[in-house]
Amino acid sequence: MLSIEEKELIISFLKENHMLENFHILSIVIYGSRITEYSAPSSDIDIFIIDDRSHSYRMGKMYHHTKFDLSIFSLQQLFFFLQDFHMKDNYYFEAIKNNHYILKDKENTFVDFLRYLDCSELKSKKRDLSRNKVNKIKDLYQNFLDMESNREKDYWYYNLLEMIRASYFYVNRISYINPFKLEYVYKRENCFLKKPSESFLSVFLEALYAKENSKRLYFIQELLTLLKIKNLEHDSIFYEKEEPIFLSKNQVLLDLLGIENNIKRTEEKIVNHSEYQDYNYYILLRRMYDFYLKIYRDDQILVLIKEAIESQENFSRITYLETLFTELNRDYFLDSNNYKIKLN
Repeated sequence: MLSIEEKELIISFLKENHMLENFHILSIVIYGSRITEYSAPSSDIDIFIIDDRSHSYRMGKMYHHTKFDLSIFSLQQLFFFLQDFHMKDNYYFEAIKNNHYILKDKENTFVDFLRYLDCSELKSKKRDLSRNKVNKIKDLYQNFLDMESNREKDYWYYNLLEMIRASYFYVNRISYINPFKLEYVYKRENCFLKKPSESFLSVFLEALYAKENSKRLYFIQELLTLLKIKNLEHDSIFYEKEEPIFLSKNQVLLDLLGIENNIKRTEEKIVNHSEYQDYNYYILLRRMYDFYLKIYRDDQILVLIKEAIESQENFSRITYLETLFTELNRDYFLDSNNYKIKLN
C-alpha cells in the first residue's frame, strides 16, 4: 500500500502539473509495484489517467528524484485500446483492475471502465498456436542444438524458454508476466494475476537453473509436452516468412522506452547477482536484435550483440547493454526521464 509520504508526493506532483483540478481529466488511478509490498525505493510511480480529449499519450517525468510514468488514455479511444490489448493477449488493463488505488474518479468513469472489463464479450476460449509460431519454437530449439559455444547455447536456450513460456500463456489465456519481473511475481504467495499450472511453473523454474545440456534437453522436452508440441521436426512447408514492419517514430520510441526499462531491471539483477540474471540478459539481447531488424540499423549492432553474447563478466555485460542502447537510440534521442509519446 502507498505510504503517507508517497501519497503526499503524488498529490504534490499532480498539483504542480495541474492534473487534479483539470476538468478534462476524469480519472486518476495509481497502480503497479508502488501499491504492493514488492516495490523498491527506485520503483517508478505508475499512474493511469482517463481524459475526455481526443489523444492518448505515454508520459514520463522526474519529480523530487522519483520517476513518474503516466499512461493517459482518451475516453473515446480507450475501448479501442482495450480491444487491441485483448486481441494481443496483453493483461495490462487486467493488472490495473486487480491492483489499484483511486485518487480521482469523476462521474464514476473508472468504475464503469472496470465493469466493462468484466463483460462477457471480452472473454474468449482457449486458443491453439499457429503453425508459424510452432516453427519459430523449433527454430530456437535447433539453434540451441547447433551452437558450439557455451554462451551461444545459453543465448538460444533462454530465448527458447521464454518463447515456450509466452506461448503457453497465450494458449491457456494466462496473465502474461513481463520476463524481467518474474523474480518478484512468481515468488509471491498472493499474486493477483492468474498463474500457470503448478506442473508448468515447477518445470519452468527448474529449467531456468539448469546448466548441463542433458538436463536442459530434458526440461525442454517436458515443457514442450505441456505445450502439446511433440514433433520437433521443422515443417518448412507451412513456414511463413514475416514481412518487414515499418514503425512510426512514436512506435519506435515506445519500443526504446521498454528496452531501456528492461536494461535497468537487468542491470539491477546483474549487480545483485540474481539467479535470473542470465535469463534476463540473453532475452534482452534478443529483444535488441529484433528491434534492430525493425529499424534497419548498420551492422555494427550485430557485431556488438555477438560480442555481448560471449561476455561473462558483469561489468562488461552492463557496458554492452548501455552501448547497444546508445546505438539503437542514436537517431531518436529518447530521454526516459522526460518524454511524451503519442499512443494513437
